[in-house]
Amino acid sequence: MDSVGQFAINFTNVPTTINRTTVVTLILQQGTTPYGPSSFSIAGAAQTIKWIGGATPTFGSNRYEILSFTLIRLADASWAVLGSLSSYS
Repeated sequence: MDSVGQFAINFTNVPTTINRTTVVTLILQQGTTPYGPSSFSIAGAAQTIKWIGGATPTFGSNRYEILSFTLIRLADASWAVLGSLSSYS
């Protein structure tokens, strides 16, 4: 994410039922400086985003971008966070 402004994501009140998924979508209206997440947490606990394609996406300027996250509560009480980015200019 070179030359990108950054923000932290921290979701709270996410259901913690085992084997439950929650989908969260963020719509970013990018200006001249594009913004992307620098960190991701659930209830203050840091998580690693597993991005579609295996690499952190490149955020672009002057467009709408939709970040979608699927939060999966696993049987061992940990989380899997799957992320994807769609870009519209």
